[in-house]
Amino acid sequence: MNWLLTTYIVYLAISICLTVWVARTLHKNGRVFLVDSFLGNEQLADSVNHLLVVGFYLINIGYVTLALKYGPCNNGWPML
Repeated sequence: MNWLLTTYIVYLAISICLTVWVARTLHKNGRVFLVDSFLGNEQLADSVNHLLVVGFYLINIGYVTLALKYGPCNNGWPML
């Protein structure tokens, strides 16, 4: 196996694991804040919380895949 492919697989595994862990933490702990923000409307708070988690997944996984596609630019950050 090519060393570059191995690096990509390790990067993807770490990135996806961290994204899932942060999303679950935000989902669990953000519910209390959203219920308070929506004046006790738990159904609305749970719906918004779920939408925020889905958006978080889409943005982070999208960024990870773009970083793999374009690679680093001169300053070390992925070029977008």
